Amino acid sequence: MTHDDSGGIHSFEVTETGLVTYATAREPFFDGLNTSQLTIVGYSVTIDATDLSGSFSISGIGSFSAAVHTVTTFPGTKELNS
Repeated sequence: MTHDDSGGIHSFEVTETGLVTYATAREPFFDGLNTSQLTIVGYSVTIDATDLSGSFSISGIGSFSAAVHTVTTFPGTKELNS
């Protein structure tokens, strides 16, 4: 199971035969339905934090130095703290 930052759960199941299943509504974010490999596909967002002093963090993703960073995440509300 993966967790997104908006409080939602993106669930999937592994069957007894080792195949990955999930609701087809998850296809924008998951790839690999009925295979043995799940690929999590998110959206890439570039954040230019070069004008910040020190570091910043994004809820549910991590902490970063004050520079340009590209992160991949699920849709949902994120919180940036500097």
